[in-house]
Amino acid sequence: MEFIPWTSFKRIVDRYAGNAGVRRLSCAEQFRVMAFAQLTWRESLRDIEVTFGANSRKLYANRPNVGVLDEQYYAASNDDCGVVQKSLAG
Repeated sequence: MEFIPWTSFKRIVDRYAGNAGVRRLSCAEQFRVMAFAQLTWRESLRDIEVTFGANSRKLYANRPNVGVLDEQYYAASNDDCGVVQKSLAG
């Protein structure tokens, strides 16, 4: 994830208040999970959950800082960060 311009990412999140009201999964953590899912060809939230559970020791550095990662948690947090939609809308 070192190729991601985190300074610009943080600036955009701050500009659109992407982390306002977020309970546990910040925009950066959600981005890491979704990037991992896309790069490893995960097809569903359940697939992401199982992969993180099975490889938790290997993925320690990239795993979000949350206690329990499950399908409902990702589905609920999917609505928390609308920064990408807001920034693309103009």
